[in-house]
Amino acid sequence: MPAYYTIDAGNRIVRTIFTGVVAHSDPANNNLKLSHDPAFEPTFSELIEFNDVSDIQVNSTDLLALLKLDPFSENSRRAFVVGSRNVIYGIVRMYEILRNETPCVRIFETADEALSWLTMDRCIAR
Repeated sequence: MPAYYTIDAGNRIVRTIFTGVVAHSDPANNNLKLSHDPAFEPTFSELIEFNDVSDIQVNSTDLLALLKLDPFSENSRRAFVVGSRNVIYGIVRMYEILRNETPCVRIFETADEALSWLTMDRCIAR
């Protein structure tokens, strides 16, 4: 499976990792599975890693559909780790724009940077 997650309830962070070829249904399926996990709370933050992705087959229509299935609250922080992958950066940037560039979504090159931001004081949506 190209997507899996772990829940760190103590730090209130979901760590989602995508690998290989990410098809348009993979993020949605992952969100659906997460939303039914009894350990998940919508107020958790999320670290999403794309370091091991070889191709991503997601477009703007897929991103709009994904927003409707988002199990996280508006104030949840979302940190995307894309490294130096331009294609993935572009898709994540589209997601950020579709979320009205909320200050709760940020893009990072490393997981350490992302985790540092996620553990700061909580985000407040505009």
